[in-house]
Amino acid sequence: MMAVMRSNPWVLGVALAMLLGCSDDAPLASIDATVIEESPGLGARLDTVRVLLLRTDDGREVTRHEQAPVYAGTTFGPVVVRLAPERQQDAGRVVYRVRAEGVSAGEVVVVAQHRLVFVPGRRIVVPLRLGRSCLRAMCEGATTCIAGACVDDEIPPCTLEGAAGSDFCRDERLDGGRFRDADLDAADAFDAADAMGSDMADMAMPDAADMAMPTPLDMATPDVRDMATPDAADMATPDVRDMATPDAGEPSCVCDDDGLPCTVEQCVDGLCVSDALPDGASCGAGGLVCCGGACVSPASDPAHCGGCGVACPPARPACSAGGCLACARDSDCADDGFACTDVRCDVPTRTCVHETRPGLCLIEGTCVADGATHPTNECLACDASADASAWTELDLTPCNDGLWCTEVDYCSFGFCTGTGRACSDGLTCTLDQCNDTLDRCENPLAPDRCLIGGACYATNVQNPAAGCQWCQPTISTTTWTNRVGACQDGFRCTSASGMGAGDDVCMSGMCVGVMRGCEDSFACTTDMCIEATGLCSNVVVAGQCLAGGDCRDEGEVSGVNPCLACVTASSQTMWTNICDGG
Repeated sequence: MMAVMRSNPWVLGVALAMLLGCSDDAPLASIDATVIEESPGLGARLDTVRVLLLRTDDGREVTRHEQAPVYAGTTFGPVVVRLAPERQQDAGRVVYRVRAEGVSAGEVVVVAQHRLVFVPGRRIVVPLRLGRSCLRAMCEGATTCIAGACVDDEIPPCTLEGAAGSDFCRDERLDGGRFRDADLDAADAFDAADAMGSDMADMAMPDAADMAMPTPLDMATPDVRDMATPDAADMATPDVRDMATPDAGEPSCVCDDDGLPCTVEQCVDGLCVSDALPDGASCGAGGLVCCGGACVSPASDPAHCGGCGVACPPARPACSAGGCLACARDSDCADDGFACTDVRCDVPTRTCVHETRPGLCLIEGTCVADGATHPTNECLACDASADASAWTELDLTPCNDGLWCTEVDYCSFGFCTGTGRACSDGLTCTLDQCNDTLDRCENPLAPDRCLIGGACYATNVQNPAAGCQWCQPTISTTTWTNRVGACQDGFRCTSASGMGAGDDVCMSGMCVGVMRGCEDSFACTTDMCIEATGLCSNVVVAGQCLAGGDCRDEGEVSGVNPCLACVTASSQTMWTNICDGG
């Protein structure tokens, strides 16, 4: 392969592009953050699973990813997010924190995190396990919650899947990614890895011989043979060792895969060496892992049931879901100690089955007879025909919620509820309330209302029977309050001023007006105010005249003109001519 690349720059360019950016196996530092739900049913509480990559030196957030959980059975499938450092040269030098958050109703309710470095040239898998035991256990500082306890969140990256066999992790000064020597920092380890041939610069850029310009013959238009699609072997993406430019004097070799899933091949001192992957390392899809050099399924292999070297006993040789099957016969199954259950061995699956006896329920560790209600909630009962392992909700069943202010109580969705007691007194000016403490209805008057004579009135409303009284709750809520100011007593001949038209005045709750004065100062007139019109009337009395500006008796002759006299039959308001011919 190296000989082909040195003779054909076009093939070299394609191979480098595939190596550095176009293949999932490209030897760049990355982390597959895998969020796993440890407790079935936890995911049902979560709206979103969030994955973050943070720098620990300055706390900056590098990237984040959010998605709703995708369910597979009772648990959501693993959420896998591929993360990369800000710069590839930061791999092995900068400590990052990979953090998984479970979010419910906008609030982070469960967290798992690990602090580690990227392994240069490797893609490693970091499991982040969210468990019910860590719900709302918000650990502080450099700790994370595991099994309900806050522990150190540092994880040696070289113990993770994908890191085995890297030059970075073989450095003798490292302990699984932790630095033994206090004087050795991450940059020293990275430089040490560079010296061993893993520097990304060595593998990314070809040397001068690789980049030499081709001869005119090389640049000529290739014939059909030159352009033929290379076979799978030619196009296979080489790993870091294939593409690395050897240092001067360093032996070089190309190692073929030996086809064994639990080994990794690498060139050491010019020789191909096959190293076994550590126990527990992933070796295939479906949860396959390496155990003693063999690729097995700890979910179903009885020799490694639930983990490497965990063998099922000969009497129960089968393994299912990572656990040894429990029985071969009924006698292999232990009694669970409950009087309401029977135990038997289900031979086809070799599992012990505890079955609740007919007419009984086993709820929250207690045997309950069919039809019996919950000790503190009469709306829950054992209904063996519906569910023998949980309380059954009783809907529309009469109950008593213990509240005086509710009536017609009944069960609804497992709770006792009722309709509110009617406490209305029929008045619009009262606040109708029910007092559960005193077991009674209360109807206090609204603060801006009066209740007078069984009728409701708002503030400043006048007494319909007396305009000089009104509702003033700050003075009295049950009686009218006298007011002051203008009013109308309904008479045209009265007024506050006594001058006729105008307002009357309130006094002691009564509307009072002064009769209009209509006197004209003549003794021979009757002076009065006509109510129909509100105008004054001055009528001359019988037997007298008002003539010449003064009162005159009947027959009185004018002192100025003897032909003029008071003749009431002719006129009472002027002289009458008594002389013939005037």
